[in-house]
Amino acid sequence: MAFRFFYLQKEPSNFLRVANIIDHRVSLDVVSRHLRGLKEQWHGAMARRGLNVKVNDEELTAGLLIDLWFNAHYFHSDAGKEERIRQINAILSTDLHRVFLADAVFEATKAVLSLYNSVKEMRV
Repeated sequence: MAFRFFYLQKEPSNFLRVANIIDHRVSLDVVSRHLRGLKEQWHGAMARRGLNVKVNDEELTAGLLIDLWFNAHYFHSDAGKEERIRQINAILSTDLHRVFLADAVFEATKAVLSLYNSVKEMRV
């Protein structure tokens, strides 16, 4: 549940928002390159595919799974997304679907932790 603060776009702690703020405040090329790499890692984590699985011709990327579960199950009650989860669960099983979700969050969290460790090491 703590991951939502880094994922949701309107949160002040959104990963990409924080990375962009730091990037605009620091003028060192090495820091900008590092931040670009972390943002690529984040986007790559969101684009990861769950064993190249497709349901109804839609690839199950990490970003899609997080969006579906967050908006249909954990934080909101989006009926359309809940139906999409049911369709996926009918094919994959709920347990396997949740494994893909946990893996997606884990991979994106690596970028969050790298950013945290980088900021912690900065001397102001």
